[in-house]
Amino acid sequence: MKKFVAQLVIVPSDQVMPLQALRDLLESIGGVTVEVLEEVTTASADDKALTHEYWIYSAAADELPYQLVSGPRIEEGVDLPDEALNELVQQGVCTKFHGLHPRSDRYGAPLYAASESIAEAVVSDHFLVASEGLEVHCSDRGDDGGDQHWFCVKSKDLGRLMPELPAVQATGLQERANEVASEEEEPHRFRNFYVHKDCPKQPGVRWDSTWSCMCNERCPACDAEIEPESSEDLDVGGEVEGEATALAEA
Repeated sequence: MKKFVAQLVIVPSDQVMPLQALRDLLESIGGVTVEVLEEVTTASADDKALTHEYWIYSAAADELPYQLVSGPRIEEGVDLPDEALNELVQQGVCTKFHGLHPRSDRYGAPLYAASESIAEAVVSDHFLVASEGLEVHCSDRGDDGGDQHWFCVKSKDLGRLMPELPAVQATGLQERANEVASEEEEPHRFRNFYVHKDCPKQPGVRWDSTWSCMCNERCPACDAEIEPESSEDLDVGGEVEGEATALAEA
């Protein structure tokens, strides 16, 4: 018996089917098991009561607190008090997500870097996600450090609950934030082609996927880490290495 694992993103529509009804329907057609891995909670960012935007920085290390910073990709800020964090979690809505992750050529790019739906799931672990859509920017940092995340949260004015950045620091960091914003571009795209000739479950399995770099990916059959056999630069329109066209047709 073969086992297939599929990742689905279920988006509510005008005619919503309850999750349990969907699970029962899928299981009725042939032994399908449905497991909910992430549930994204959304809210409208157009609420007129949400008059302020706060940039919140969170590093991967659990011992580091949330910090209020002046913009994306800024690591220096002030610790966010529990009272302010609780207010942001309860009524704030995240509209923008910026992420830096370790080098893709060694570790592979995280799923949130290629999928807005996965990015929404990451954000939902911290804050409500804007139902109008989440703006996502992710980059390879090029080193072996941990993931770093920045969240732009629209909120009511938290007044004295929210700490203030020192005036000198805020000015300098805001200039850097403006530079980052002006340099922000759509990520470069590569179509990577993979083949796992020695796969123990499906020898010679081939697949392709699009990433922001020429990175390794997990074999869909056995989950082994595989390097791309060739790649196609989608933004330039040419092959980076190997015979990408031939692989695509194979």
